[in-house]
Amino acid sequence: MSGISLLIFTTWAAMIMAQRGWPGFNLFLLTGIGFYIAAGAAHVINMVIDRDIDKCTERTATRAVAAGLMGAR
Repeated sequence: MSGISLLIFTTWAAMIMAQRGWPGFNLFLLTGIGFYIAAGAAHVINMVIDRDIDKCTERTATRAVAAGLMGAR
């Protein structure tokens, strides 16, 4: 389970407590989708920013951007 999943579960718990009940399926679904989109965007930004550092590190040298498999425009 990833860190983003732990954040989603605690957010959903807070939503239930704030609403004092079920806040609705659509709100739960959109919150979850939004969290995963935001996490994906953060990972992409991190890979682009760290591409030069990743080339120098053995553990991260094979990542797609660092290895040149994907371009970073």
